[in-house]
Amino acid sequence: MREKLSTNSIIIKKTKIVKGFSSVLNRELRDPNLKGSEYKVFVVLLTYYNKKKRYSYPSSRTIEIEAGICRSTRRKAIKSLINKNKIRIKFRTGATSAFTFPCKPFPSKKKTPEWEKKKKPFFQYQPMRKKDGKWFVIDDGGEWLEFVGDEKEILWK
Repeated sequence: MREKLSTNSIIIKKTKIVKGFSSVLNRELRDPNLKGSEYKVFVVLLTYYNKKKRYSYPSSRTIEIEAGICRSTRRKAIKSLINKNKIRIKFRTGATSAFTFPCKPFPSKKKTPEWEKKKKPFFQYQPMRKKDGKWFVIDDGGEWLEFVGDEKEILWK
């Protein structure tokens, strides 16, 4: 358990520490448009993200404690994050609000296998392009030369 202490060393609130780690794209964490409190709230929401349910749902109080901000600052930060299209909020009756991330801050797990990647055409190790139904070979100087050979001579790699 994590304890929030006041200046008098009196325990105010206990919150659960989120275990594990969050894999987030650097472009989202290094966004220069996010102010201090917006950034803190954004990071808290990211750490509470549930991959199976595809949303984050910490309580308002948890966001305030984890980010170290007051209620009015939390509200302003959430409104600002919504306006900047970093988060969306879904209000749920009898439960905490659900936050989703339209900015796609998490890396995609799907990687295209090598055999599925689109192969490119070459003729004698020179790249080729197809334009208006005709094949062209691009030489070292960048000039497009019309290919008049058989399509069987094209090497795909």
